Amino acid sequence: GDQTRLYLDPRTGELIDFADGPSRSFRWWHLGLHRLDFGGLNTRPLWDLLMLPLIAGIALVCGLGVWMGWRRLTRRERRSRR
Repeated sequence: GDQTRLYLDPRTGELIDFADGPSRSFRWWHLGLHRLDFGGLNTRPLWDLLMLPLIAGIALVCGLGVWMGWRRLTRRERRSRR
C-alpha cells in the first residue's frame, strides 16, 4: 500500500520527518543525481575515484567553452577590421 517512511527520534520517539512517494522521488532525482548522494557512494575511496574524474571532466568542458567563445569573439573582431 502506502510507502510512506517515518523518521523518528530514537530517544523521544517524536516524529522528525516523513517521506511519501513524491518526496522520495524528489530526493532521488534532486539529491541523488545533483549531489551524487546515493547509498554506498559516500565512502571515501569510492567517492574520490568517482568525483575526481567527474570534476576534471566538468573543468575540461568549461575550459573548452571559454576557448571556443574566445576564438569566436576574436574571429569576429578580425573580420570587422577588414
